[in-house]
Amino acid sequence: MNTVDQGTTCFGKAGNEIGMAVLKLLEKYEKPMNKTRIHKTFFIMTKDMTRLAPDFDFKPDDYGPFSQVLESTLRGLKNDGLVYYNEKSKYAKPVSLETEGKIVCDEEGNKLDKEIIERFPDYIEIFEGLEHDEMLAFVDSMFPEMAVNSKKFKNEIEPHLQTFIVNLINKEKITVGRGAQLLKIPYSEMKDHLRE
Repeated sequence: MNTVDQGTTCFGKAGNEIGMAVLKLLEKYEKPMNKTRIHKTFFIMTKDMTRLAPDFDFKPDDYGPFSQVLESTLRGLKNDGLVYYNEKSKYAKPVSLETEGKIVCDEEGNKLDKEIIERFPDYIEIFEGLEHDEMLAFVDSMFPEMAVNSKKFKNEIEPHLQTFIVNLINKEKITVGRGAQLLKIPYSEMKDHLRE
């Protein structure tokens, strides 16, 4: 597999640090994670751990932030038999960790930055229990600059953003105050929406 020319460190068969991070994320998630969720998880990670941002190239896309570097890494991991996903759907492909990928995690996973590994559960928890559109509403409403090319956000999510925000508050993914900020309404009005 070719390594990505983004300053990443090479790790044997996983190809690069991003490749190993993807494998470890899938290992921690313990079930197939669709590609959109992988992109959003790493996007949030780069916002929180800014030192990782230069290794990715997140840009606005059809479903919000998308990284071609991450997409190429996923393709390379698939070609090497470390992960599997079906090519039919562009975005919602469930990605599963193959047996060979688990072996690579066991043999080389300890070389990955320990802070990344330790914080994966936090990033997984952010989207845990969210439906696909709730996840998009979460990311795209907080980072509207990443939703400028998203017809999905403009046509399906933004018109119902209040409902999505209420769901995110009820699922304890954001606070009432943050929900009011995202909807650009007073806190008291946000509280009223929660009582409806």
